[in-house]
Amino acid sequence: MSDETTDLQNYNMLCLADISHTKEIKRLTDERNVVRTQLLANPLVLARAEGSTHSTSDRFKVTTIARMNRKIVESEYREIENLIPKKLSPFVEKLTLTLDLPKLRALELANPELHVYCCRAILETPGKVGVAVEESN
Repeated sequence: MSDETTDLQNYNMLCLADISHTKEIKRLTDERNVVRTQLLANPLVLARAEGSTHSTSDRFKVTTIARMNRKIVESEYREIENLIPKKLSPFVEKLTLTLDLPKLRALELANPELHVYCCRAILETPGKVGVAVEESN
């Protein structure tokens, strides 16, 4: 058996294992979500609108953690900003320096010398490599 055939068999085996594990994880996650929903509906489990709460019995401790997502409605903020003393205001305006990646890539093609110059101010670190396996139909 050639190395190429062995590599293909190994590739197929790994892909099938990945798909099988992914399906099993999804099934288990769905089952766990049903159990957690039932736990939250149980009167013995305490939950607040925000923050953590502990419910204990002789055998188990259930901790619920509720988060509140907040986003500023800028148009509303602009209407009230002068009514709030700066020292008491929970709103902080920040100017941030961000990188426009599409523009950087376009600059690399249009002006490589300027691109190299810009790269002096950019720290690059490799991220995690994602893998997704799907069955071909």
